Amino acid sequence: MKGKNHKILVTGGAGYIGSHIIKDLVSEKRGTVVCIDNNFNNNSNQKFNKECEYVNGSIGNKNLLEKIFKKHKIDTVIHLAALIRVDESEKKPLLYFKNNLEDGIILLEAMREFKINKIIFASSAAVYGPNSRKLSDENHLKNPSSVYGLTKILFENILRFYSQNYGVDCTIFRIFNVAGTDPSGNLKECHKPETHLIPKTLEALNKGKPVIICGNNYDTPDGTCLRDFIHVNDVSAAFLSAIALSSDKNLFQVFNLGLGKAYSVKEVVELCSELTGKKTKIVFTEKRAGDSAVLVSNSDKARKLLNWNPKYNLKNMIIHTIKSLS
Repeated sequence: MKGKNHKILVTGGAGYIGSHIIKDLVSEKRGTVVCIDNNFNNNSNQKFNKECEYVNGSIGNKNLLEKIFKKHKIDTVIHLAALIRVDESEKKPLLYFKNNLEDGIILLEAMREFKINKIIFASSAAVYGPNSRKLSDENHLKNPSSVYGLTKILFENILRFYSQNYGVDCTIFRIFNVAGTDPSGNLKECHKPETHLIPKTLEALNKGKPVIICGNNYDTPDGTCLRDFIHVNDVSAAFLSAIALSSDKNLFQVFNLGLGKAYSVKEVVELCSELTGKKTKIVFTEKRAGDSAVLVSNSDKARKLLNWNPKYNLKNMIIHTIKSLS
């Protein structure tokens, strides 16, 4: 299917992961690419490719989706649009249920109306249970410790229903901690407020401010959370591989995306300090509600079935982020 001239809608495509996926879709000439994003103005520092059409709006607007589907004859949806803050999801659960579940169902129903039968969904490692000491494979216990993680596993189950009952071809990626930027430096992380560890740490270092770490009494070697980081370009490569994934035998596939290596939050902060040559003071605060102590992946399935081979390590991720901020 790689050679097919696809017509792809990327929901949330103006965001961090979405802008990298769109860059790769366009550069590899995968076909017509359309983006819908309701936070378009919050991503104004991204350098979007002019070959992609951007629509400012919500996937919860069925009339807008219908206009897009009629105009472009979409055949594949890459679904990234979601609220993603673990701490916020604990404070505003109904907002997360509305955005991550209700709006997603509106998207699926519009797809069904227009007979669009392929979706690639960005799920999260947050679906797994807390405090796991093993590398989590796709069959690991699902016991999310946050409302955000709950919305992701619930939507996975909704996709399973659509796959089994309506023949929708679903590929799900449970993504671990995405980091880094394109090595060109032309794309950036752009969250408002910034919540990702590496850019948040680099921002504090650049301003000579202390780095805030939430919790230092987890059951881990240094008391801070252990996480598995994966470069955003490696995530994008997996999504592009999924477009060409044959669905002859299995309409519903789930894959982890991570390097399978654990780094503590404190270790990441210290590596950022080392690579910038800037000393840092760490201030520990209370744990964030919903945070798991350990989240580390087993991504063998993606490596085998998608021929997915991540190129970048944590040091690359930090160096590329530094370049994007310069």
